[in-house]
Amino acid sequence: MSPTLQRMLAHAAQVLREAGVDSPEVEARWLAEEALRLSHAEVLAQRDEVVPGPLSAQFQSLVQRRAAREPLAYVLGHADFCGRRFLCDRRALAPRPETELLVEAAGATCRDIEPGAVVVDVGLGSGVIALTLALEHPHLAVWGTEISPAALQLARANADFQRVADRVRLEEGSLLQPLREAGLADEVAVVVSNPPYVRSGDLKTLQPEVRKWEPRLALDGGPEGLDLYRALLAECAGLRGLQTIFLEVGYDTAEAVVALAHETWPTGETQVRPDLAGISRVVTICPQPVARREAEAHVAVEAS
Repeated sequence: MSPTLQRMLAHAAQVLREAGVDSPEVEARWLAEEALRLSHAEVLAQRDEVVPGPLSAQFQSLVQRRAAREPLAYVLGHADFCGRRFLCDRRALAPRPETELLVEAAGATCRDIEPGAVVVDVGLGSGVIALTLALEHPHLAVWGTEISPAALQLARANADFQRVADRVRLEEGSLLQPLREAGLADEVAVVVSNPPYVRSGDLKTLQPEVRKWEPRLALDGGPEGLDLYRALLAECAGLRGLQTIFLEVGYDTAEAVVALAHETWPTGETQVRPDLAGISRVVTICPQPVARREAEAHVAVEAS
């Protein structure tokens, strides 16, 4: 006889617990909702119902994948980010809740810049940052660059899924190379990026979900975890229209990233924002002090 949903959930939670998964009961329910195509309320209401064999097998398959410490977002095939659902698989990092702070910080600036201004997400991965900005700020020209063809393919699938493929440019290339090739580098007003920031020597200490499943290219930041920050800031130094840079940073790299910013722009301004855990998470860089930029803009208006 096929098991009831209640028995299936209890067994799944035990399997996940023994595998070392955090919150096994909650994750078992999420996996059931995905496999059985039920809402949270329906799972609660149907706990005493018998689950047909094919659906039970599908659920068990998902449970075994999660027990192997495959990231939950990969098992489900999607992840929620800034209130929207995005496709997710091992071609790119699973979106983190902390990255929503990066989008929030960038969004405050994006709301106030002129229509048509170019905003670029460097290293877009699954595309959640660039696509969220495009959805929330349709007056902007949003670009995304990605060196991994596989990640770029996933980002483009997400652009189709979110119905913004006609409003964003997602291009393969290193850092700002696609913008330079398009002749738009000097029109970039905002740069947003969540670069790889794990020190190479620390990769082996990461959780199995990260170490075994997520792409190393999106994790490895070099010996100090700063390689991509150095390279990106060096390229940003040549952007004539650049107003602000927003960077996600690792739990102990904010100070080093701020120092790199001041080396590049000695008179620039920086701000560090903590996440909900109090960890420094987002570094905002204004290469040219706001007061000076506004003064120069005023002079330019008067001259015209």
